[in-house]
Amino acid sequence: MKVIIVMIMLLCSNYTMASERVSLVDKRLSQGYVAPVLTENSVILTDKHGTLYSFDMDNSRIINWKLHLPHKNKIGNMSLSCHSGNVFFIVDNILHVIDAKTGEIQWEKELRAPARGRAVVINNKLVVLTIDNYLHMFDIKDGSLIWTYQNGINEVRGLYSISPVISNDKIIAPFSNGELIAFSEDGKKLWDQKLSTNLLDTQLTDVTTTPRVLGDILIATNNSYIYGIDVKSGNVLWSKPLQVKSVSDIESYYSPLIPAERQRKGGRIFIVTKDNKIIGIDILSGETVWTSDLIENTQLFAPIMYAHTLWVTSDKGLIFAFPGSENKGKAIKIPGNVFHTPVFTHDKIYITTEGNGVYSLENRFVFYD
Repeated sequence: MKVIIVMIMLLCSNYTMASERVSLVDKRLSQGYVAPVLTENSVILTDKHGTLYSFDMDNSRIINWKLHLPHKNKIGNMSLSCHSGNVFFIVDNILHVIDAKTGEIQWEKELRAPARGRAVVINNKLVVLTIDNYLHMFDIKDGSLIWTYQNGINEVRGLYSISPVISNDKIIAPFSNGELIAFSEDGKKLWDQKLSTNLLDTQLTDVTTTPRVLGDILIATNNSYIYGIDVKSGNVLWSKPLQVKSVSDIESYYSPLIPAERQRKGGRIFIVTKDNKIIGIDILSGETVWTSDLIENTQLFAPIMYAHTLWVTSDKGLIFAFPGSENKGKAIKIPGNVFHTPVFTHDKIYITTEGNGVYSLENRFVFYD
């Protein structure tokens, strides 16, 4: 196994970080777009041909299983998620449910159209949204269809990977006609909200990112605005004109990593705009509470909060890290381009690059002069 030392350049300081390539995946087969998932003590990931690998979280040389799934056509889209010992792997319109420990296929289902994003779970039921605006609910045990809902077809849509979101006992689905619809577990429509767009910005009406929820606040985006929405009623609380490319999860202001004097109700979400600016927004007011526009000539992707640090991937073989509330970050050199969110364990960061291998980075900084 090859060990590489990579450089971290702070805007005013330098660092080193060790990186180790996961050798069980051929470098040329690494895909860079679908993030690995963690299950108990294992990391599970896919290569660009749809082969799944499971290996030990602490020692990537220990392989648990490998599963090659034959596909008739060239793969257009993949998604990977997990819940309670099951892995949900969707390749175009084929849904595979796999035992996370053994790699055995539990059941498979051919969907009527390719999935738009990842499968999500509510009370042992599996929810999948397809690109033709069908929302499906399956029994997680055997794949039997429980109910389905169709919301019309919008011919003008973007190529966004978005998924439904679960909030307590509600399923909230983002459809390509710009509608957000909340359902009960038994398929009853609870509320719907059509997100308006500015036709001067775009003809695309669809929701552009997977909604994020904290408490009673849901954050959604389209090609013109970012919205704060009340989860209980579906009413719009605020909107802000922004063309958003990707969003982080919401960081609660009650986080133990935030100083006690700054803890309060609500939270903040970080977004990457289409012109590659990074902005933090308060979810209760919609006000901008953090910005960083120091990164230039770089396409940015997939912001994620971990340990009170904002991490953002890019197309320049760099991951940017912004500790705490600082707007000056560390530029971490990695051996390739990454377009998905990094995956964190207690001491490692796992990434897949585009055509240059899978890596684990040491999740700590080592100073040097």
